Amino acid sequence: MPNPGGSEAGNIRIIQQCLERWFRDVTPGTYTERFVYHDGTQTSELALDREFVNDLRPENLKEYMEHTVLPTLRASPGKIIRAGTDGLSVRARQTH
Repeated sequence: MPNPGGSEAGNIRIIQQCLERWFRDVTPGTYTERFVYHDGTQTSELALDREFVNDLRPENLKEYMEHTVLPTLRASPGKIIRAGTDGLSVRARQTH
């Protein structure tokens, strides 16, 4: 069955570009749906549901990132933000 959204690599690139507009040291994690980034003082993480992201068309993904995800990320430094079909969730990031 063809993927109605964008390619996984293309979607990862869109997500990374959106993050890089606001944050430093944006790095995809070992799993491509996890990003680690810094706001200058704190490290945060964005975890994305792979199926949810891959089902979005590139233009919808960019709009979702800019209007929904990025405001939440900016308001939640030092946290883990998860994005998926059930919306966004924010939780504390464990430090070791």
